[in-house]
Amino acid sequence: MFDELCGDDVDIHQFAQAVTDHHAQRGYSRRVVDIGDPAGMARSATSRSTEARSCFQILYGQKIMIVPGEQTLTIRLGSIKRALQLMRGGSPVFVLHPRCTMLRKGFQGRYQYRRIKIRGAQERYEDTPDKNVYSHPHDALQYVGGRVFGGVLRARDTTPRPLVAPERPLDPVMGY
Repeated sequence: MFDELCGDDVDIHQFAQAVTDHHAQRGYSRRVVDIGDPAGMARSATSRSTEARSCFQILYGQKIMIVPGEQTLTIRLGSIKRALQLMRGGSPVFVLHPRCTMLRKGFQGRYQYRRIKIRGAQERYEDTPDKNVYSHPHDALQYVGGRVFGGVLRARDTTPRPLVAPERPLDPVMGY
């Protein structure tokens, strides 16, 4: 993982501009694959328009090639666990760049499950991660991991899938 971009209290239009600026600043080509929350395909009314458009359609309008990530939490979490355990040629497959500070802090314990307080019982935790500022970048990482390792975890494929930018433009109506 070589980069991250986190937004705080920004709408999709502001985030789209931040992504475009970030890509330009880092010198990323237009062939970058952006992977997002599949909920971004749902249509919703925006503050700047009376027509209902999905977040993916708005991003597509800004020439951001976004595809939906894996929705199943089990596959998403399993994909990152798989990536963290995999070695190739004596080196880890998953390497986290130092500029990925939010992901790094999440891995260091801030991405967590909420403890359930039950009197007299052993420590128990929620089944899903606690939603906080660290969960969002980790969700994004899991969407990527699910695209790469999802088939392996479902035993459909034997090797991870490489991420490749779409050859054709995304469908502006469907958002993918």
